[in-house]
Order: sequence, then C-alpha cells, then structure tokens
Amino acid sequence: MDFLKPRYIPMNRRRRIYEGKAKVLFEGPEPGTLIQHFKDDATAFNAKKHEVIDGKGVLNNRISEFLFQNLNDIGWATPQEIDDIMALAIRVNDFLTGLFLGVGIRLVDFKMETGRLWENDMMRIVVADEISPDSCRLWDMKTKDKLDKDRFRRDMGGLIEAYTEVARRLGIIAENEPVVSSGPKLVQ
Repeated sequence: MDFLKPRYIPMNRRRRIYEGKAKVLFEGPEPGTLIQHFKDDATAFNAKKHEVIDGKGVLNNRISEFLFQNLNDIGWATPQEIDDIMALAIRVNDFLTGLFLGVGIRLVDFKMETGRLWENDMMRIVVADEISPDSCRLWDMKTKDKLDKDRFRRDMGGLIEAYTEVARRLGIIAENEPVVSSGPKLVQ
C-alpha cells in the first residue's frame, strides 16, 4: 500500500505560502498543513541591521520544536475549551462585523485573546484583552481609508483622527466633541 503514503516533495518544489524576516511557510504534505523553514537571517531595528548567521535557522527550529512539544504536555486547552473558544470567536466576529458594517466600517480582521474566568468552581472562557482599533483592521467602506493602527505602522499619520472617526461613528463621542488627548488625570 505504498501508493497511499504521501510522497516526499523537496522544499524547492513546494508552494511557498508566506515569507517573513525569520521564516518561510510552505504547503505541507497533507491538506491544511504547513512546513515552517527557519532562515539563518538575523535582523534588528526594523531590518536596518541584517546578517546571515549560518546555523541559526536550524537551532531556532529545533528549540521551537522542543518548546512546543513540551507545551503540548501541559493541556493548554481541552478539546471542549477549544470548541468554546471557537464558538466565542465566531460570535464576536459576527457581532463586530455587523456593528461596524452598520456605521460604514469594514472589519477586515481582529486579534482576540481568551482566558479562563473562574467563578467559585465554575470556569468559563472569556475574551481576555481589549478590542480596539489597536487590535483590529478597520477600513472605511466607501473610501477604503484605514481607521486603525496601520496608520501608525505605515507612517501614514492621522491616527488620532482615525480613532476619533471610529468613536464618532459608534456614537461614543458627539460629532463636535473635542478629543481629550492628554491622558488620565489624578483626582484628589
């Protein structure tokens, strides 16, 4: 039955899915799998400093594999918790997509962190971090203008104005209300 076994395909023949500064992702041998190739490149200061250090990629790969194998031994999440996380993520996505669509903003993607909340002996999975323009990609539906942290990442300027626009559309601040940007004040 050797014909049923996946055939080895050399890396240079595999379809490249993504390439970053430190690694390359290739299509894996099974549907829905990836092969991660660690590079020998070392970068710092937004790639202003760059060197190729022979052997770095192999060491990073072996260390990463070791750490993930050991992390698997501690039960990060049970199968039921993973189902709960997936259900929560889908509910949050559906809610946010509709909310933003209603004010002319496209939710492109978002980062969501979850955690366990214990109430006596009952545990439930909850959203455990902020959801804001810092952790979402939000685009104006008509103009495609970025209304999120990408304005900062890409040196586009206008971050406060974009966040203010999101807050105004959501009804959090009034149309002519000035934005306070001086941070919190100590109340005596």
